[in-house]
Amino acid sequence: MLRNILVEIEKSHGVISLSVLSSRLGIQKSALHGIIQTWVRKGKIQLIEDPAHDDAMLCLDACSQGANNCHKPINKKNHLL
Repeated sequence: MLRNILVEIEKSHGVISLSVLSSRLGIQKSALHGIIQTWVRKGKIQLIEDPAHDDAMLCLDACSQGANNCHKPINKKNHLL
């Protein structure tokens, strides 16, 4: 499961919202949030909370979009603005 998470983030060019990842993997967002903490602790991904949209962005440590895009807010369709 942990490897599947990294694969999905890589497929999304290094940046994905927690909601979209949850949908792709068929896992509840709250459960996925707990699972990804392993990768966050190991420094493989960054988790940037977005309370305004009740979501979070996941970004690979070496984000192909650049660090600034990892912090961009997301719209209601869970895409980068």
